[in-house]
Amino acid sequence: SVGFGEEENNLLKLARELNLEKEVTFFKNIDFNLKIALIAEANLFLMPSRIEKKSVEGFGISFIEAASYGVGSIGGVDGGASDAIAHNKTGLICDGNDLSSIYDSVVSFFKNENFVKYGKNAQEFSEKFYWNKIVKNYLKLIN
Repeated sequence: SVGFGEEENNLLKLARELNLEKEVTFFKNIDFNLKIALIAEANLFLMPSRIEKKSVEGFGISFIEAASYGVGSIGGVDGGASDAIAHNKTGLICDGNDLSSIYDSVVSFFKNENFVKYGKNAQEFSEKFYWNKIVKNYLKLIN
């Protein structure tokens, strides 16, 4: 997990309850290059957005960033994930408010090594729109 927010304590507690403390690493304030290295080595970018206090993820530039490194995504139906993820092509869209939907999406994402197909398609998608260069330059400006 990279980042921090209101759900941090709940996620730490969940990792303990599921006995996954040795399997999950939480990174808070990390260097931009480490963040990019972690994304580039990932098999899945998971951000099941949901509406929270009338706030929701906008376009979903994080999904495009992951796609530029050949990483498919799972995003929530709420917010901009559907603008950045082609369902069943570059990743999956789930109901971020429903743990079963998130779980089922993760299982489906890795079934029959679908993640490889999603990653390749995601990278192609990002290249069509020159996002791989634009996103990296944009992120350098805002970081």
